[in-house]
Amino acid sequence: MIARLLAAALLALSSLPAPAGEIVVLSSQGVTGLMENLIPDYERRSGDKLIVKFGVSNSIKKEIDDGASFDLTILARDQLDALAESGKIVPGTQTTIARSGVGIAIKAGAAKPDLTNAEAVKRSFLSSSGIAFTLGGASGVYFQKLIKEWGIEDQLKDRLHPQPTGRSAEQVARGDAQYAIQQISELQGVPGTEVAGPLPPDLQLYTAFSAAIGKNAKNPTGAKALIEFLTDAAHAALIQSKGMMPPG
Repeated sequence: MIARLLAAALLALSSLPAPAGEIVVLSSQGVTGLMENLIPDYERRSGDKLIVKFGVSNSIKKEIDDGASFDLTILARDQLDALAESGKIVPGTQTTIARSGVGIAIKAGAAKPDLTNAEAVKRSFLSSSGIAFTLGGASGVYFQKLIKEWGIEDQLKDRLHPQPTGRSAEQVARGDAQYAIQQISELQGVPGTEVAGPLPPDLQLYTAFSAAIGKNAKNPTGAKALIEFLTDAAHAALIQSKGMMPPG
């Protein structure tokens, strides 16, 4: 009798849902819009709670290099590969969730710059009253490299508006800069501004935002499940609506 009661109790316990857990995510701000749309759905389906910190890619990577605790990170693929080499993530878990290109934002209704080709973009930069960008993001690093290679860094230095993090198009909305250069996914949706367009093919830089599991993750099972959710093909339309492209 006691044995039967114990067996019944164990069966009842085994049928209960797994206790909710936490998944700590350190993420590039390049996928903020996408994640903000997907987080509620994932939490509802899984019962897990996502604790997400967004920041510019270089800052997030530095936190990880310095020993930050996390279950999952979302960064540019090359940054994840570097973290795999240094033993900070589980090798082989790097999985691309979306790709994003760099674009230019302007004040809503303002004249659009000529983005036909590299030479046209260079002329647009030189004739601008100010250009906003983030210092530690992939797009900001690329922009600084670009104007240095073009030899126009000194000509623009009094019109550059760098910021450590955040959405550079907010400077355009305030009237502090004429243009903002950043990932298109980060330029979208800033009130009072619009995306003038992507950089032309001969200048474009695509970033593959990828997820990976932390080497010392406290919830590696949850992190793996989250990667599977983020790469579900059903999210392709949402990814595109956020100014990015599905992986592949």
